[in-house]
Amino acid sequence: MAVTLTRADAKRLGEQAGGFGIGPGLLSRALVRYGLDHIDDPGVQAVIAEVKAADRERRRRVGVKAMKSRWPDTKEKKESSE
Repeated sequence: MAVTLTRADAKRLGEQAGGFGIGPGLLSRALVRYGLDHIDDPGVQAVIAEVKAADRERRRRVGVKAMKSRWPDTKEKKESSE
């Protein structure tokens, strides 16, 4: 299983792991275990909602960019035809 992290999260993970004298993979495993063990905690639920919303926004931006690259003048054509 692979997990994609934001640059900021990857940086924080590396820094925190170093503080414990372990690698980021091991710290990730500990944090995943903690999160799963406390999945019903309101704090964990809030982080899940935050990550879900951020991913939805990222996907929306990617979709808009892809559409603009495929049909760059769609808006102009629509406006000029009215």
